[in-house]
Amino acid sequence: MALDNNTERQFSEYLDKLLTGEDVSVSSEASDELKEAVEFARTLMTLSSQPSPAFQTALKMRLINKLVEREEQAREVKKWWQFGPSTRWVSIAATAAVVFLAVVGFLGYRGIFSQLPASTPPAAPSASPTPTTPTTPATPSAPSAPSAQKPPTIEAPQKESASPRPPQKTGGNVQIDYAFGFNNLSDLTAFSDAIAVAVVDRAVEVTRQNGPYSTRWALRVEKTLKGAQLSRLSVSQTGSPDVPGSDGSEDPLFVPGERYLLFLRESAPGQYFYFGPNGRYLIWNDKVYSMNHVIVGAGGYQAPPELNFAGLSLYTFTANINKLVDSVQLIFTQGKASVQTDVLRYPAGTTLTIDARLSSGEHGPARVTMAIDKTGIPDGLEVSLQPVEFVAYPRNVYSSNLTIAIAPNLLPGSYQIPVEYDFDGVVRGRRVITLHVEPR
Repeated sequence: MALDNNTERQFSEYLDKLLTGEDVSVSSEASDELKEAVEFARTLMTLSSQPSPAFQTALKMRLINKLVEREEQAREVKKWWQFGPSTRWVSIAATAAVVFLAVVGFLGYRGIFSQLPASTPPAAPSASPTPTTPTTPATPSAPSAPSAQKPPTIEAPQKESASPRPPQKTGGNVQIDYAFGFNNLSDLTAFSDAIAVAVVDRAVEVTRQNGPYSTRWALRVEKTLKGAQLSRLSVSQTGSPDVPGSDGSEDPLFVPGERYLLFLRESAPGQYFYFGPNGRYLIWNDKVYSMNHVIVGAGGYQAPPELNFAGLSLYTFTANINKLVDSVQLIFTQGKASVQTDVLRYPAGTTLTIDARLSSGEHGPARVTMAIDKTGIPDGLEVSLQPVEFVAYPRNVYSSNLTIAIAPNLLPGSYQIPVEYDFDGVVRGRRVITLHVEPR
């Protein structure tokens, strides 16, 4: 029994060191049973980086008991030795491993889910919402007030790291005047009908009608961040894969197998286009790159500072987009987006209409009130907005017409037109149009 006690003591000391992360070296004079037990315990330790204290104690006692029990059986039943070292430990291995993996499995399951985002964005509607402009809104019978909203925090673009660069592409010879000149992620997200992570599958069709070639591509959608849930995409692009140089100098043709995050508008049912290089981001090794880090040669494209991504993690990028999709956003357009959407330049005597688009995000149903802050607006500048009240529901876009009439005798200069919205007294915001009035 003295031998058993000594073996148990030595094995206990070795286990204590193993459980605290230390390495152990078993004496060459130790019994084969002790060597095998320590080696087996070391193997178990490698299966988990940080077992709980309770589990460490239980495992230690279990292995010690099994070691002593096996030595007693070995003296009483000599035939047990005939099975060799590997078989002698089957009982210990099976029992300890089952207990160990059960605990580790539970801890691993809990650890994985504790790292998920606090909330999952609601499922996008089955079809792209149709803008509505109710003139006589009805108050919901029991509206649920939207939660208080803070401006979404967007991670700043990262500087390019020393990690391997994505594959480089050379643009073609076609110069394209992109009408959609977004310079920030918020407006790009708000104006998009769909946002998706997709893989280029193949070129479906190449056409040419009195102008440049056009290729329609089929893409496989991995994830939809905004808009109807899609499994496939049909996207058109200038150029032909069979005609070198026929694509845009700043927007090279897709290559099958490439993976992108695309900001899309629907031109016809099931047909989409993206906003040139500003709406196309290459995904390489689960990192996001704007096209100025991909295009080489004569393209010359430079992403706006807020859209300049050089290896931002895909997880962070999609999380930023989800925040924007869930928020209330107000943007101004004139039927289509243009560079500096909030800055207009017109001569005196002009009357124009601006589309004020309000996206409800995850909020609603609630009554929305919009207004123009006319403080500082001169008499020669008439500004009106209709409708100014409506009921907004989640995942919808609402349009109001902002009419600006510039008197012929208004002095040239710059004037600011603030547009405010109140989302049932909980979410408030404003956006300002800068109008440059020029002489007639």
